[in-house]
Amino acid sequence: MEQPIQYPSMRSELITYLEELADLEYQRRHWLGGSHGAKSMFDYAVHFFFDDTDLGEDPSAYIGVFLFDQSEAEHLSKLVNVLDVLIDRHGTTCNDQQFTQLPEWPQVTRLAHEALEACRGRGLDRCGDGE
Repeated sequence: MEQPIQYPSMRSELITYLEELADLEYQRRHWLGGSHGAKSMFDYAVHFFFDDTDLGEDPSAYIGVFLFDQSEAEHLSKLVNVLDVLIDRHGTTCNDQQFTQLPEWPQVTRLAHEALEACRGRGLDRCGDGE
């Protein structure tokens, strides 16, 4: 039997960001036309991957923390690598609409979808109670 992960709430947060990054229609409705104020919704996801966690450096370090295994870490590694390239190429001053129009954006949504499917395949109900 698989061991539960340590922080199921962080896994839930990860799933939320993956859902948002994978769904163009969601982005159109909530990021581009929403009333979220001055803060970029894409910015929240970037902060989770690169600032709040070290997923941008080493997703494997989060196996047992909020990832179940190396497969999930590999999917996230592909996504954060593309996000890193996107930010290196275009900076951080673009707004959400500008980011979603960049030529790299379809790759971001595809890799987010693949990572989401890898994580969802495990089921959030298998996270354990965090103790």
